[in-house]
Amino acid sequence: AEASPHLPSPLTDEDRIGPDNLKETA
Repeated sequence: AEASPHLPSPLTDEDRIGPDNLKETA
């Protein structure tokens, strides 16, 4: 899983699937 370029966070999509997904995708 690679970090999306439009996201300021270095998290990978696997990491974003967690609770952080709510704010990462916001």
